[in-house]
Amino acid sequence: RNSGRRLPSAGLRPGLGSVAALPASLSSGNLHSCVSEDSCDDVSCLASFPEPIADTLPEHLRDHPCVREIQELEDEARQLAQESKFGDAAEGLKQALDFRRAFRGSSPEDLSQAAEAYVVLCNYWGSHCLSFGSTSQALTLLKRAEAATEANEATAVGLRGRAHLRATTFSHLAAYFRARCKLGAGPGPPPR
Repeated sequence: RNSGRRLPSAGLRPGLGSVAALPASLSSGNLHSCVSEDSCDDVSCLASFPEPIADTLPEHLRDHPCVREIQELEDEARQLAQESKFGDAAEGLKQALDFRRAFRGSSPEDLSQAAEAYVVLCNYWGSHCLSFGSTSQALTLLKRAEAATEANEATAVGLRGRAHLRATTFSHLAAYFRARCKLGAGPGPPPR
């Protein structure tokens, strides 16, 4: 697993990008596998990954070191998700999202769609872990989704549909707290 990566320098160039279709249903912590014998090969899970960044950029930007780094992180996250190492996969996607934010070759639309994919996948994986009884992993993933939908973070990446994604995240957090029988410990109402 690659860790401790640094963000690219600020002198990068503009470009274009997009993401594969997302399913409609859909902080660091203990980064172990959620389920040892069950893998994430569900089509809706894998289809939610961002489209390869190189496929969305002009030819002259495709060999940029930052583009290769983003693609490597996203490919590694996809592999980790298939191995049900959802915490590690989420960390890789977050690093790739940070690289996309720093890389001026990514369009605002590309960045927004990658951020949306990150939130959707954290919610999906969190629910998956909760259904298999890995509650600490589920909470870690759902808290990642919550943090990504905070106003300042969502604004920084141009996240569209923030209210819907945040409501979905709160719904998943409520399910977590119901499962843990901690009804009074759930998140408060969203700020207005």
